[in-house]
Amino acid sequence: MRVLIAAVLIVLFSRVAVGDEVFGNWMIFPGPNPGAAELLPDADPDMVFRIGQIIFDYPIDRLAKDDHPVNDLSKLQSVVDAVKTATPGPELESLVDQQLITPHKFHFETATILDRGDAGLMWTVTYALLPKKGGHSGVSFRYRTVLDGGGNLIAPRLTVFDAFYHSPTEGWSCSVLQLPARPTIKDAALAAEAIRSRATNSLVSAAKATGATNEALMRMVFQSQKLIQIPVAAEATGKLNHIEIWAVNFRDPTRKERSDELFTLWVTADGRTAGIKHLDHWWDADEQPDARETSAQPVLKSQSAPRSP
Repeated sequence: MRVLIAAVLIVLFSRVAVGDEVFGNWMIFPGPNPGAAELLPDADPDMVFRIGQIIFDYPIDRLAKDDHPVNDLSKLQSVVDAVKTATPGPELESLVDQQLITPHKFHFETATILDRGDAGLMWTVTYALLPKKGGHSGVSFRYRTVLDGGGNLIAPRLTVFDAFYHSPTEGWSCSVLQLPARPTIKDAALAAEAIRSRATNSLVSAAKATGATNEALMRMVFQSQKLIQIPVAAEATGKLNHIEIWAVNFRDPTRKERSDELFTLWVTADGRTAGIKHLDHWWDADEQPDARETSAQPVLKSQSAPRSP
């Protein structure tokens, strides 16, 4: 990734909500990137996907229970109502545009019924993301919405990541941070210098604890940092609410010919630092949902929920 920034002073007064280059330069990476299921191995592989550098996943424990499960298909919300409820709001549109840089639209693909065993029946509605100006973005990103038996939206967890490829022998370093559920209160927010210190200490600790990538991580030096706003909710007035996180960028000084390649370590405003994960292979393509007919006819798919022993 590449971030061009002159000073921390600019960071404090230039907070870009959409089309930010912190995310845009990820798109220049050649080839498939580490898969969402690899970065979140504890997630349900059928319910985790990424758009840009944001990973969406529906927690297994939430999908395994429903306060008022519906097991009778005739009592389930109609497909028309399910699709209407699942229609993405302005906060999701803004988040997608931020990640994919150019404005995108949600193109309805399928509405599917999932049988979650004791948790009952649930709707999942899938959308393909297409550029508003036409054409294709180059990657077949899709968004999946899940509704419980009562027709209520199940909120996905949001995780931001970055990945840096060192070499065939040193593999990948991945920065993975689950976004907080709510904005950090102002009194709990740390100063830019404290954020940078936490990120640097985290990188050093990971270098000492990691095998194949320890020397690669020790080579990394601080480059820049920037406060990023992630849109997460919209008010009735249309005003967007954001979660603020820091992008602290490091570079490998031995790569003089590729000085634009940066490794971003994400840090919450109150100082919670991303975990650093090591992948020792070249790359794995994301498993995108198969393209299906765009008919709104429900498809019954059996997918039993995990049961306690």
